[in-house]
Amino acid sequence: MAQPKPFAVDISPAKIDEIKRRVAAFPWPTFRVPNEGAGEDDWAYGPPPAYMQAISQHWLHKYDWTARQARMNHLPQFMVTVDSFDIHYAHLRGSGSGALPVLLLHGWPYSFHSFHEVALRLAFPERFGGQAEDGVDVIIPSMPGYDFSPAAKDVTGPRAVAELYNKLVTIALGYPSVRHYGAEVRSGKVPAHATEEEREFAEDEYRRWQPESAYSKLQITKPVKLGYAMADSPVGVAAWIIEAFHAWSDLSGGRRFEDVFSFETLVDEVMLYLVTDAFHSSTWIYIGEGREGSNVLPDGKRIEVPTSILALPDPVFPMMPRGMAEKSRRVVRYTKAWRGAHFPFYEAQDELVVDLQTFMGELERGEHQR
Repeated sequence: MAQPKPFAVDISPAKIDEIKRRVAAFPWPTFRVPNEGAGEDDWAYGPPPAYMQAISQHWLHKYDWTARQARMNHLPQFMVTVDSFDIHYAHLRGSGSGALPVLLLHGWPYSFHSFHEVALRLAFPERFGGQAEDGVDVIIPSMPGYDFSPAAKDVTGPRAVAELYNKLVTIALGYPSVRHYGAEVRSGKVPAHATEEEREFAEDEYRRWQPESAYSKLQITKPVKLGYAMADSPVGVAAWIIEAFHAWSDLSGGRRFEDVFSFETLVDEVMLYLVTDAFHSSTWIYIGEGREGSNVLPDGKRIEVPTSILALPDPVFPMMPRGMAEKSRRVVRYTKAWRGAHFPFYEAQDELVVDLQTFMGELERGEHQR
C-alpha cells in the first residue's frame, strides 16, 4: 500500500470566479413558487426564493473562498491509495497518549470540513478548557466521490466504503480496530416478534420519512438525470443541499434556521461539492446502497464491537430505542440528547464532544472489553 502524501486544498481563482459568475446569472425574475409555499411554512415546497436570494447575495459579495480555504487547511490533510481508491482525509495527532483514534465519518450532504471544530476539540481539549491527556487522534476521510476523494470508475456502496475505511485506519495508518459510535438506521420491515415499543418506533419513523424521502429515491434511481440538471447551476446545487439541512435540523423551541446555520457554514458545504465537481458523483453511493440492500446481518446475529449511541431528537431520522438497537449491536452506552438532530457537529457540538470523550475514555480504561 502506498504511503500517505500531504495534501492542501488549493482551488484556482478562475474556478471560484466561474462559480460566482453562474450564481450571479441565476434568472431570479423568472423564478416563482405557489402562494401556498409562503406563510407559516415557507419551506413547504423547498427553499423559499427570498432565502436563496439572500444567501446568493452573501455568496457573491461577502463570502471569501480564500479565507475559508485557509481555514480548511488548518487541519493536516493527506491522500493515500487504498485498494485502487484515492482517499483524502484529515488526520490530527491528539495531545494525549491514547492508542485508539476517533474516525469521524460524513455522509450526504455534508463533508469532511463539517467536523472541523469537533476534531480540534477532541484532539486538543486543552485549547478549550479541557485536559491535554484527554486528547485523541482524529481521522476524517472524504467518502469516495465526495470532496477531494475522486469517484471510482464503478459504483461503490456503504459496506465497501466501510471496508476501505477499516483498511485506511488499520493498514495505511497502523491503528488497532475502530470502535463504533452512533448510528443512522432505518428499520424497514418490522419482524413479527417486535415489541410494542419497536412497532411504535417503526410507525413513527415511516411517518417522518415518507414526506422527506423524495431526494433519496431520485438519487438511488435516477442520479444521472439529477446530475445533468445540477451541472450548470450552483444555485440549484445550493437549494438541493440546503433544503436537506433545513429539513433535518432540530428547529424546535423557537430556534430559527438562521440561528443554527450561518450563511458562511452553508456556503462552505455547497462549495465543497462545486469546487470538486462532486455533486453528481456524490449520489453514486445511493446506487451502491440500493444494490447492497439493507439487510446487513443474518437473522439472530449482531455486531459485537462496543457501540455508543447519542440519540438526538432528529425530526426525520429518529434513533431507535436502546432495546431495539441492542438486537443488532452491542450497545455499551446510550445517551438521549435534548437538542440537535442530523448535524450535531453544528447543532449540538458540546453534547457530541462530551459524549464522545466519555466513550473514548471508557474504551481506553478497558471498561467494555470482553
